[in-house]
Amino acid sequence: MEGQIERQNPHLKSPAIKRGWMRSLIYLISLFFVLIIFGLPALIVASVVSGKPAATLNIYEEGVYVLIAFQAIVLTGVTGLTVMFARHIDRRDLITLGFGKFRRNKDLLLGLALGFAVISLGFAILYISGKLEIRHIDPDFSFLAGSVVLCVLISWMEEISFRGYILNNFLESFSPLAGLLVSSLLFAGFHMFNPGMSFVPFLNLFLAGILLGIVFIYTRTIWYALSLHFSWNFFQGPVFGFRVSGIDMGGLIRQEVKGDELITGGGFGFEGSILCSLIIILCIFALNRYFSRMSNRSA
Repeated sequence: MEGQIERQNPHLKSPAIKRGWMRSLIYLISLFFVLIIFGLPALIVASVVSGKPAATLNIYEEGVYVLIAFQAIVLTGVTGLTVMFARHIDRRDLITLGFGKFRRNKDLLLGLALGFAVISLGFAILYISGKLEIRHIDPDFSFLAGSVVLCVLISWMEEISFRGYILNNFLESFSPLAGLLVSSLLFAGFHMFNPGMSFVPFLNLFLAGILLGIVFIYTRTIWYALSLHFSWNFFQGPVFGFRVSGIDMGGLIRQEVKGDELITGGGFGFEGSILCSLIIILCIFALNRYFSRMSNRSA
């Protein structure tokens, strides 16, 4: 299968490590070291920005601009690692990470729209059913502007890693389904130590990995995953006020959920809800059916 992909894609050369799954595994191990190495100076910078000692600093409680300072430094390390692996281990052009122009505008719009649709639908269902109460609305435009930047940084870091590199390389060794499932499992495991993690949040992050990766399978472009990840986080946290994967980012809408946490998501946020599970599963089936039909028509 690797030879077939290499012949079909002029950007691919003979990699330094032959097996795609092995390249992904070494990259993943390296990624954790990079997060630690760059996380330490990032924490120091966040401490300077916040004016609090690094030893006692909880960056998630210090506001969006402290998070931006922290995330920008970590992102520098992750981007550098990915570029290094792509150029010197895979020996391929960076465009093969998914940055080609094919479907770029369509995929960006699809991701933005889908992220907004899923989160707003969940918010509406919880609100109408009486399981969510709006406390107040705080139109802080400085916060929203900073949140846009922060969500771009987060989506960029995770997507070039898990879709652009890891899934991309898995597809050279495994079937599309196996590559998608394993990369999604790793994506969920990446969030294992987030506050409030349990079975349902882990399941939803796994399903989110499938939702983020399924269009990449069909198009080999990363624009949809980038825009969906951004849209998902931005509307979930900074706009609708849910916790994002267990982390309170603040929100334009200050809300409170009540009732069964399996339905509301509780302290983990909407991603901890079985309602979220059902919506994601429906979206996965809809996207797969649509792109499968498109693929069959062009075959």
